[in-house]
Amino acid sequence: METSTEKLMSVLEHERIASTPISDLVPATHDVGRATTANGTNVEYTLTDFVSDTVDLESVWPSLDAVQRPSLIDAIVVALEKIQQSHDHFEHVGGPHIGYANNMRDFLTLFVAKHQTKSQPTSTITDTPDGIVIKSALPDLDDVFLSNDDLQALYDDATHCHNDLEPRNILIRRSKDDVSQYQLAAIIDWEMVGFFPFAFETAVKDTALGCANLHFDWYTMFKSKTKHLIAPGEHSNKLIEAVRLIVDSRSLQWKRNRLELHEDLQLGWVKKDAAKPWAFSKRKNDELEMQVLKDFGIVE
Repeated sequence: METSTEKLMSVLEHERIASTPISDLVPATHDVGRATTANGTNVEYTLTDFVSDTVDLESVWPSLDAVQRPSLIDAIVVALEKIQQSHDHFEHVGGPHIGYANNMRDFLTLFVAKHQTKSQPTSTITDTPDGIVIKSALPDLDDVFLSNDDLQALYDDATHCHNDLEPRNILIRRSKDDVSQYQLAAIIDWEMVGFFPFAFETAVKDTALGCANLHFDWYTMFKSKTKHLIAPGEHSNKLIEAVRLIVDSRSLQWKRNRLELHEDLQLGWVKKDAAKPWAFSKRKNDELEMQVLKDFGIVE
């Protein structure tokens, strides 16, 4: 089993790979290690370049206009395209957070294991002569079948993914030419990074809506502008279905908030027809986050 320091070193290696085509957007990490604080607490650390004169996108997103928002996402998409085009296929699929596997079947087994509870199984993978079946412990959720051809195609689709590309992990700064405008400055916090089919990253974004990101318009713009990065074919849709099934316990929360899953699996969550546009302030977002934590029993 990897130690946390080994995981940090693995993240660092991923950052180095990603920085090759976008060196100006990935702050260099110079050291990873362990230290002991004055009170005797053992901690792990990374020493990374400080990106000056920046703010995180999350803090200013509500104040950006209808031109700035898609412009910044376009810049992020260009960076993603450069990362995906800059390397050959890797031997393993997975990453430091989930683990590495030699094939998609074993990777999905790792992903299922990450989403088990201590009291009872939430989902299982069963082998068949033609592939695998992923079953939920909830009887009203349909099984997802992935054929051996699906699994091979998904393995072949694996590319380098940040896997947590949310506004809080994106730094922007004022443009030198126009101080009223922002430009992309850095992509940070690569802890969830790995080699995955991009369909996996887009499915994870569906499950993280409202937790890792509270801005629905960011989510919909990102999904729309990155859809071309998902490999064509039914196998990509099956993977999206499988990821949603495995983490489906979260979906009830978003159905309550006037969202529904689009029939186009790659679009993810959309507002129901009768839902009105949202305009949340930072205070309201904080209140919503606290309510979700209470709903899940994390805080009282």
